[in-house]
Amino acid sequence: MAFPKERAEHAIILCFIVFFILSLDTDRSISFPRYLLLPLGLILAIGAWWSGNKMTGEIHLRHYFEARSINDISGQRKELSAISPTYYSVDETATPIAWYSGMLDFSQGNAAEALIEFEKAVRANPYHVYSLCNVGTCLNMNGDKTGAENYFRSALEYSPGFPDAALNLCAIKFNEGKIDSAAMYLGMVKDSLSNSRYVKSLNVLTQAVSRPLIDSLKGEEMDKLREKVISLSKKNDWQAEIFKKAYIYHRKIEIQVLKDMIWSIRSDDHDTISADKYENQLIKIQP
Repeated sequence: MAFPKERAEHAIILCFIVFFILSLDTDRSISFPRYLLLPLGLILAIGAWWSGNKMTGEIHLRHYFEARSINDISGQRKELSAISPTYYSVDETATPIAWYSGMLDFSQGNAAEALIEFEKAVRANPYHVYSLCNVGTCLNMNGDKTGAENYFRSALEYSPGFPDAALNLCAIKFNEGKIDSAAMYLGMVKDSLSNSRYVKSLNVLTQAVSRPLIDSLKGEEMDKLREKVISLSKKNDWQAEIFKKAYIYHRKIEIQVLKDMIWSIRSDDHDTISADKYENQLIKIQP
């Protein structure tokens, strides 16, 4: 009864199988001490009572999903409040019931109530990365950036590259002016370009990195390299690759951008002379 999706049917079927096997052996007499009937009956009664309450919670959760599908806010609250956390605190996907309540409160603008529910969800399942991220988001909204970062990092510890946590940390570091730290968190995101928030962060951070680079690449001898950096803003897939490389090789993002631009001049433009010249200059500025 304790594990998600486990039901009494397995035990009942096993009991029937054992019963029929034993019933075929007519030469063996089976005796059962009657004094064991009381504790066994008590265990059966408690198990049935506990299972009934657990199943009731599952039924209410199903009704909650039905109410959510039609955006029935009052119906959602009614069903979630009817679920007892004592018997049914986590559903079959290991998602805490309190997380659903927190998401409902958050969607209605009740951030304080949502934070309480998200914290309950973390206590119910400390490894639920969505609950950890939601607590971090609420703390960040309240101005507790240190606490928020701790929760986001915990989510990344349990699920490396988890997009919500990494993008939140990227935003925090970007707002603090720590571009390399922001680039590191963006580079670890295991996500595709179908994530609009990831693409937006990618574009913003690319602009923040490329703008000073473009300003620093002055003179005619830098024209080709400057044009390459400018063209980077139009290619999201190239941007994503650069940030991932910077994360993997532990490089400053500006250095990785220049390395990729030089590689493009050498491989795509087949201009080995310019690439060698830029590469020699890059060696001087690398830490």
